[in-house]
Amino acid sequence: MTPPISPAIFSRSYKILQLLKTLQRKKLEEELLQARKMEAIGRLAGGVAHDFNNLLTVITGYCARILQRSGDEDTLRLEVGQISMAANRAAALTAKLLAFSRRQVLQRRITNLTKTIVEVRELIRRLIGEDIELIITVEPGLGLAEADESQIGQVIINLAVNARDAMPAGGTLSIHLGNVFLSEEYALSHLGVCSGRYLALSVRDTGCGMDAETQARMFEPFFTTKEIGKGTGLGLSTVYGIVKEHGGHVSVESAPRKGTTIAVYLPRVEGAIGESEMVHLSTRTGGTERILVVEDDIQLRQLTVEVLRGAGYAVLEADNGERALELIARDPGPIDLILTDIVMPRMNGRVLAEQVLSSGKCGAVLYMSGYAGEGSAHVEAIPADAPLLVKPFTPEQLLERVRRMLDAGSGATDRGTRD
Repeated sequence: MTPPISPAIFSRSYKILQLLKTLQRKKLEEELLQARKMEAIGRLAGGVAHDFNNLLTVITGYCARILQRSGDEDTLRLEVGQISMAANRAAALTAKLLAFSRRQVLQRRITNLTKTIVEVRELIRRLIGEDIELIITVEPGLGLAEADESQIGQVIINLAVNARDAMPAGGTLSIHLGNVFLSEEYALSHLGVCSGRYLALSVRDTGCGMDAETQARMFEPFFTTKEIGKGTGLGLSTVYGIVKEHGGHVSVESAPRKGTTIAVYLPRVEGAIGESEMVHLSTRTGGTERILVVEDDIQLRQLTVEVLRGAGYAVLEADNGERALELIARDPGPIDLILTDIVMPRMNGRVLAEQVLSSGKCGAVLYMSGYAGEGSAHVEAIPADAPLLVKPFTPEQLLERVRRMLDAGSGATDRGTRD
């Protein structure tokens, strides 16, 4: 017969249980506060990046047009080329902000991430240097994920570079990819995590490690412990945004002088591995079709219209969706393609496209945007298979995508790669 539990032991056990519940609640409250802070920063970053991409499209576009007209010996060509290079660097910076804010355009497909590891392995070796030992292991029978391979590759590279910087005197960088199951208990103790099957990408270094204060801010954009000029502070924030956009989770274990382990969890999926789609570029970029350009940014609209008319197209223009509908109603001729921004005042591009397509006046719509996706606070997500031209884009990219849309007819399934 089991002896009864004494009141003292029962009281002590009850107090321990209550203490554990209090600690768990405090931990979840801290995670909620951090999540809200990151979301607020993300909204700000996404809004800034959207407007900035409009400006960058104008800058890079007019630089390209000047370079086309200048000769090889023209001194102006070198100076304009420098402006264009700086704009491209700014575009890369903006892309990192969009990744953090979860407003970047993802091209997901069901894939085995072993391929991604293999593709970035040699690049990582060159980035970390010879004084750091690289160990990469992949668990047999690795599951599949629905992921943007290039974005996950960027996650691996950013984590590797961060680990390298934590080991200035050399060390060991271990990258492991395997299957895991996150229990209900784990999910309850981590905000926003669901239990289930995941792929775990673990990146461990033997570097200097981080204290609690640094860990609390490590995913914030522009936060860095490096010297001025040694980094932008966007590497880990980019990782955070990409993982969250994939429905994943990031955990960190670190302590001063004990190294750091960052684990990325991505949901596992069932299905067949998708095949890469071939992108066939048109041999011509001009035409005589009629195109309606709808863009509220006057400089960007002017540039787009100039480029299209220069290639022979007949172009109509409007600064928002309502004026575009009025123009379509007044104009008796058919319109071969509508090129429209997504985020606009009074009527966004998605609503405009729905009304125009249902009217039968035009059968093809090509969206433009500096960001897109469910993270957008300004407009509902466009359909996953919608054709999209991502800002910033060059005049050549604009003409190629427009020609490809027109040659494809309706273009309903022509969602191109990041331009």
